[in-house]
Amino acid sequence: MDTDLVIDIIRHLQWPGNDSLESWPEGDVKRPTYYWIYQRIREERQGAISDGIQINVPSKNRVLKYFKLVENSFVPRFIVDPSVFSHSMASVIYRDDPLMRDDKFIELSRIPNVELVQRGLGLGPMGLIPVISFNILYERESALNDTLARLNEINDSFSEIYRGRSFIFPPKSDTEYRNFGNMSRYRKAIMRNILKELVRDPLIPLNNLSTKTGIGRDRLYREYESLARSGLFKIEFSVRNPIVGDILLLQMGFSVENGRKRDLERNLRELPVFRERHLLTRWSFDNVLYVISWTRDYADVLSLYLQLYGYLEGNVPLMFVWQPRTYLNRDAWIRMIDFQE
Repeated sequence: MDTDLVIDIIRHLQWPGNDSLESWPEGDVKRPTYYWIYQRIREERQGAISDGIQINVPSKNRVLKYFKLVENSFVPRFIVDPSVFSHSMASVIYRDDPLMRDDKFIELSRIPNVELVQRGLGLGPMGLIPVISFNILYERESALNDTLARLNEINDSFSEIYRGRSFIFPPKSDTEYRNFGNMSRYRKAIMRNILKELVRDPLIPLNNLSTKTGIGRDRLYREYESLARSGLFKIEFSVRNPIVGDILLLQMGFSVENGRKRDLERNLRELPVFRERHLLTRWSFDNVLYVISWTRDYADVLSLYLQLYGYLEGNVPLMFVWQPRTYLNRDAWIRMIDFQE
C-alpha cells in the first residue's frame, strides 16, 4: 500500500485548494478529477526531485488506481453559496442514540432540507460518545426550527452538542452572481441548469455537461469559467467510509473566534504531530475550525487527542470518526437553486 500517494491524493481533493479565504482560481478552473490530481502530484514530486529529494513520481495508471481507492471512502459534494438564493446552512451535532433503528435513520435522512447526515463516534471532554450530524439548508430561522423539531419528533432521545451556522464562502461583492435575481429569465435558466447538473455530478466532463443541459459547448465553457472564478461554488469530499487503505480518517473541530482561525491553524502547523497528520482544513463554520486528518487506528486517535490536549492548554478539539453511514441529499441543493424566480 502506497500510503504517501493516498495522502497526497486526499490533500488535493478539495477545490479550490484548502478553501482559500482570500483568492479563488484565476488560471486553473478545472475540477479535482483523477487526471487533474495526477498532474498536480507529478509537478510537485518533480519539483522535489529537482531540489535533491528522493521521491517517486507515480504513473497515471497508478494514480488512477489509488484515486479509485480514495473515491470509495469519500463522497463529492458540489456546494453552492446559499446566500445567493436567500438561504443559509446550519450544522447541528447531537449525541446519537446507538439503539436507533435503521428505519428511523432512513426517515431522518429523507427530511427534504437535510443536505447531509453522518453517524459516528465523538471524542472530547465528555469522553467517547456516539454522535449524529446534520447539515440543514433553510430560508428562514423558523424553517430551521421546524426541521430541528421534526428531528426530535423522529427520535426524542437526541441531545444537542453543537449548532453552528455555515457561511460557506466569504462575501464576494465583486461577482455578478450576487445579483442573480436581477439577471434575465433566460440567463437564470442557463445558470440553474448548469448548477443543478453539477450538483448531481460534481466532476462531470464539460462536454457531457453540454449534452445534459442542451447548452452549446462554447457558451457552456464560458459560463462555467465565469462561475468557477466567481466563488459561487466549491467542491468538498465528505467522509463516506473512514478507512482508506492503511489509514483511518479523523475530523477535528477546534473552537475559535472567526478572526483568529488563521492564527490557530498557523500555531497547529507548528506542532509536528499535527503537521504530519493534516489533510484538509475547512473554514466555513462560525467559531469552529474543522480539520480532516489521518490516523492509524482507534488507539492512535486517543494518542493524538492526548498529545494535542497537552499542547493546546485547554483548547481541546472535538474529534469525530464517521461510520460508513453517510447520506447525501442532493435534492436539497436542487430545490434551493430552483427556489427564486
